[in-house]
Amino acid sequence: ASGYKGPVCEVCSDSNAYFKESSARCVDCGNISANVAVLVTIAIVIIALISAAASVVRSSWEPRNAAAARALAHARRFEQVWQELGMQGKLKQAIGLYQVIAAIPTVFNVSLPDEQYAAWVNALSWPNFIDSIFLPGECYSGGYFALLLSSTLWPVGLIFAAFAASMSWECACKLLRQRRRSSWRETIVHGIDRALPFALFLTFLCIISISTRIFK
Repeated sequence: ASGYKGPVCEVCSDSNAYFKESSARCVDCGNISANVAVLVTIAIVIIALISAAASVVRSSWEPRNAAAARALAHARRFEQVWQELGMQGKLKQAIGLYQVIAAIPTVFNVSLPDEQYAAWVNALSWPNFIDSIFLPGECYSGGYFALLLSSTLWPVGLIFAAFAASMSWECACKLLRQRRRSSWRETIVHGIDRALPFALFLTFLCIISISTRIFK
């Protein structure tokens, strides 16, 4: 067929296209730079929203709107219950367990018995396909090494973006004279400390799934 090659016509003649199995046709890779820019922008916006929400919940600020006040009260109550029950440690144990289970088929070349269960477990290996959302693996010009490098480095970039956002927030608060007594050094250190739990949690989420990609 025109535009296809290979034994079963599953290889695209165009170097800037990849074969999509679900539709059995070649799909254009698009503008790689634009896709990466979109991914970075979305990541920064998500980090900013999460940081702002966490700051509001942990602050003493009370909104004037009744609905917003009720929502904020529920959020603060949820955080209190979460801390009292020690859910952070339990959540990390559950995620770690199922990420190890998700790595078993790749490492030991076996299949999980139940397809629905396997699909649910594989969902916890989300770092393996985050880097393929805007840029499919077949579109990496550097081959598998470039794909492996991308999947390894994007969490690092996200962590640095979180540090930058947290430090910017602390500096903005200082400029608005909410923290006049602290020095710039203390402000930057406080911003790093604020983003450190997110960095550790993201590292925990990604390390198992990214490590298993080496065996693929």
